[in-house]
Amino acid sequence: MAVSSGYSWSVDQSSYDHARFEAYFGGRTFSSYYEFEEVLKKFQEEYLVTFRVWSSLLSAPGDPCVYRRMTLICTHGNFDEESESAGIRKRRRKNGGCRARFSVDEKDGVLIVGVRSRMLVHNHRCSEVEYRVDPVVGQLTTEERMKVMRFLLYGMPIDGIRSMARQEYKKELTRRDVNDIKCHLMDTVVLAESWSEFEALVRESGDFSCTRDKEGRIECISFRRTEQAKLFELYPEVVCIDRICNVNRNRFRLLQFVVTDGLGHGRCVMYSLMRDEECSTYITALSHFRDLMPNANKVQTFVVDLNLARMGAIRTVFQRQKILLCQVHVVRAVHRNFWDGLLWNLVRCLMRTTSIARFSALCLRLRRKFPRFYIYFFRVWLKHAHRWAVCYLSGTVCLGNLTNDRAKSVRWLKQDLYAGDSLFNCCKRIWVLSNHMLVDYECDVVVSRIGRPVVPFNNPLSGVVYAFTRYAAKRTLKEWKSSNNPMFVVAVNGSLKVVEQVFSRRLAYKVDVRKQLCSCIFHQLYGIPCRHLLFACLETKIPMDDLLVNNRWLDVNLHKVKPPEVLAFAQLPYRRKTIQIPMH
Repeated sequence: MAVSSGYSWSVDQSSYDHARFEAYFGGRTFSSYYEFEEVLKKFQEEYLVTFRVWSSLLSAPGDPCVYRRMTLICTHGNFDEESESAGIRKRRRKNGGCRARFSVDEKDGVLIVGVRSRMLVHNHRCSEVEYRVDPVVGQLTTEERMKVMRFLLYGMPIDGIRSMARQEYKKELTRRDVNDIKCHLMDTVVLAESWSEFEALVRESGDFSCTRDKEGRIECISFRRTEQAKLFELYPEVVCIDRICNVNRNRFRLLQFVVTDGLGHGRCVMYSLMRDEECSTYITALSHFRDLMPNANKVQTFVVDLNLARMGAIRTVFQRQKILLCQVHVVRAVHRNFWDGLLWNLVRCLMRTTSIARFSALCLRLRRKFPRFYIYFFRVWLKHAHRWAVCYLSGTVCLGNLTNDRAKSVRWLKQDLYAGDSLFNCCKRIWVLSNHMLVDYECDVVVSRIGRPVVPFNNPLSGVVYAFTRYAAKRTLKEWKSSNNPMFVVAVNGSLKVVEQVFSRRLAYKVDVRKQLCSCIFHQLYGIPCRHLLFACLETKIPMDDLLVNNRWLDVNLHKVKPPEVLAFAQLPYRRKTIQIPMH
């Protein structure tokens, strides 16, 4: 394949830069891009400049050329270009960098190296020190990195490592680069005994799984507590997968498997720390979830953000489960990129619809009024609908699911993790914090009494409905309204997260003070003293201690029970003590 050079020069073009570039690329031919890259490398080493690929266009598969068009810019470049993406607002970069660049184009099987006008002058000093310190030049290969690790094992100081890299590899390493290599080595090789101790600690009250690659480096770590496994057995239907970055200096990503409990709060049931976000790593983490959780086959739906690697991994490990998009991520993406009030209301209506005809009508209206947003919406969300498949077609939900309570599950944990911690310290910190997150959940009367997230439709008096999806909430409301039961009134809060049972004031109840029984729904359902029984005992001057003991009030630590949607607490003074009484 022949390569020629074509130039378009201006009057103010530097003759010095022209001569340097002409000496290497003027009138030369190259058979492929690989040969061109070798010549470019020699050009950079001689004149102490560095170029990187700024934009590229891939060629057809099987072609000897890797790219059909490629633009290379100086590593000090910082251009003020307008965004070509339709409907997305991006912050413009400040114009103050080097504007030296050239392009490589393919025309009829011939590669042409061209330079635009005024695009070869560097506005910065090209010295040997700056060239050696540049991250593009000073980055170690995999073999060089493993050799440096061997020297670190024998206790070579940082200055010795830097001088060795300068002499053998002709690369200038900084102290931060050596410390990053040292931290990775400490977490994977030196702390092998500490990892075994941590595994033994986890297995005392939970389960642990670790996967390493062929070189012995850690690829994925997963662990969970026994209490988290029991919580997952109660609510295995819907699992939300969320990712957190910047929690350790080894750049391992924290993956959380979150379920929604009966009170609408997100509770994490397993933690996974991944080395990268490739599809194979996600498959490893999901395999750990399937092995560590006893009832993983009962999962019906996975709620994720728009990550194609994560979706493909779920399709590989769990073939029959559905995939829904998390509405938290959908709302955040739309709110971050667009600021139109009318558009925002239309998108919210689109996310809440459950009818195919209504969804199509709203999409058509969106396409007519906001064509630029519809291009973004189609390219980012609807184009990959076959991956998260039958969401709006099945009538469950269109663009997301309010399953993950991020205030409880994600942000609460992230504020106690540090980006400067090692991987080992990060795992220990997560293990300790997971115990604190389960303290308020140990004695929950409502969950222990009901034990299911959604109330069966044939028994509407079994308590409060804890719906994972809006579809389940609306279906429950429909069933309750059709039953025409006058004993209760059903109401839905504004966020549609929880369907609450509101007791009517017109409800007639009977209190038997001698037997300490009440006919109200609250007492019949939970078996604990209601306010009717307590006030009746106060009027008849029955000792409060006898009432509490007979009704097993002392067997439950009600100071740990915090269900705000179900129970409201009142305080009644008695014998200089404060007694917490549930008010329904």
